Amino acid sequence: SLTQDSSFILGSPVVVGLTYMRDADGVSETVNETNITREKQTGLGVDLGLPIAGDFLTTYVEYARLDKQGTGAAAGVKGTFFDQLDYRFEYRQLGIGFVPGYFNQFYEATSFDFDTDSPKETVNGFYGSSSIGVLNGAAKAGVIYEAYEGKEAMLSAAAGWQKFNN
Repeated sequence: SLTQDSSFILGSPVVVGLTYMRDADGVSETVNETNITREKQTGLGVDLGLPIAGDFLTTYVEYARLDKQGTGAAAGVKGTFFDQLDYRFEYRQLGIGFVPGYFNQFYEATSFDFDTDSPKETVNGFYGSSSIGVLNGAAKAGVIYEAYEGKEAMLSAAAGWQKFNN
């Protein structure tokens, strides 16, 4: 990420990010008797952020493209309260075949097939998430709400914790 010292908006820095991802050979392996496959893929992302109130409130716009799979864009706000509660609220426009978060922490642990698992039409709508960590991140809980035009709204939640001592 690149940061400009100050902007014309409230003197806040403008944060510019550029991300390029490439998996040149894909994933093809078996773990615990489960076949995990992903085709080779290339992705590009560009984002602009304007931290209006430091980590508490940042406005942003994002654009991403997956090679031969479409594009996606989002605009919203995100932030952190007291270094424990994270939030994100955004409006998304996802093109045909585009999957947000395709390159994520589960990339090599899960299979994905664009023919069956990606959108077959443009998707527009709202995405919101919030999570809280306690005990210095030893336990965490979160909730995600998604509401896209022409689709039923989805609400999901999760909780987890780190192993203590042994």
